[in-house]
Amino acid sequence: MNWSKASAAAAAVAQAWTQEGGPGGVILLFDADNIRAEAFGGRANLELDVAFRADTATRYASISKQFFTALLLLDGRISLDDPLGKHIELPPALASVPVARALDMTGGLPDVVDTMWLLGVPATATFDRHALMRFVRTMPALNFSPGAEISYSNTGYRILQAAFDAKGREYGAAMHERLAIPLGLTITNPTFK
Repeated sequence: MNWSKASAAAAAVAQAWTQEGGPGGVILLFDADNIRAEAFGGRANLELDVAFRADTATRYASISKQFFTALLLLDGRISLDDPLGKHIELPPALASVPVARALDMTGGLPDVVDTMWLLGVPATATFDRHALMRFVRTMPALNFSPGAEISYSNTGYRILQAAFDAKGREYGAAMHERLAIPLGLTITNPTFK
């Protein structure tokens, strides 16, 4: 691995974020032993005009999807072929969606936050995962037949986290035990909120 070349490439990406003045982030280059390089740029908060720094606390948002999917596969109690309704109570349309389709965003599941926004709930409103699941259980239909399209939706992940937790294994604790510790990662508050 050419760490100098990789570091320069990361710095160029981060510098572009800063020059654009929009959202930014942090890029960490690492191997099994250490963080080898870091680059950061852009804004951490556009409204307050706060710059990203290497130590800026961030939500890990969509990055957690890969970790959650790995955790589901390692755990083995929820199969990718299972319908969601096998693991948690849902309206019939949502219950029929295969787990794999919920995870790869081809399940037709309406995004819970976007749906709430369309109903007049401000995008800045904060809901805990239990409130979001109560809302999910009121959704009567899918946006399209599973497998027919791809559409960004966090709803499948929210449903599967609730299903995982309902099996008696709290997601945050399992994430820490099965992934964070073996990989030497520090993950705080691993949950879909």
